[in-house]
Amino acid sequence: MKPLTPLKSAEEALTLALVLGITSETDREHERITQIVNELSACLDEVSIARCKRAALTHLNMVEEVV
Repeated sequence: MKPLTPLKSAEEALTLALVLGITSETDREHERITQIVNELSACLDEVSIARCKRAALTHLNMVEEVV
């Protein structure tokens, strides 16, 4: 397992939170992550949020990465 490294930006944190939200196994987990996603989204603009959504989906192999 790869060791955890500190997140470098709000965008990284939001991307990780989105991945966790998508993969949450219980409603309780999903609700807790949704709160975090909302808090992180409040400090980012729409373009950054869209970039994070795409990165999360790409990470989960749910969309193809655009180069």
